[in-house]
Amino acid sequence: MALICDICKGGITPTVPGIKCVSCTVYFHIKCVNITKAQLDTLKSLGGTFWKGSKCLSGNNSPIAHQCNCCNILPGLLESIQKINETVEAMKQQLTSPNVASNSNSALNFENVVQQVFGPQKRKNNIILYGVPEPDP
Repeated sequence: MALICDICKGGITPTVPGIKCVSCTVYFHIKCVNITKAQLDTLKSLGGTFWKGSKCLSGNNSPIAHQCNCCNILPGLLESIQKINETVEAMKQQLTSPNVASNSNSALNFENVVQQVFGPQKRKNNIILYGVPEPDP
């Protein structure tokens, strides 16, 4: 049995994906209800998350575009995830770049960073004595 989009009456296929409203069990192309492929994949990955068309959400049968409430927040979440992925990739590139790996000073730079971070912690319990001669090294 072929699945048909209730809005445009076109066929729903693996290359032209669709989504089903859990209330009325009608199928819609994701493009017809303003859902991106990334949003569809996210909805699928959230197991147990069900999509309702706007007609079912509003309780009327007006021919307005079907979109779930969670789709309003998904674009922002997906954008944040994309930015995080880009940042992680940039950091990976910095760590694996030939300039960092071949730089003989990189170990020294790392040592300096460690000293700057942990040095004050080591010295926080130091006692300063005035007038006491220092021992010879």
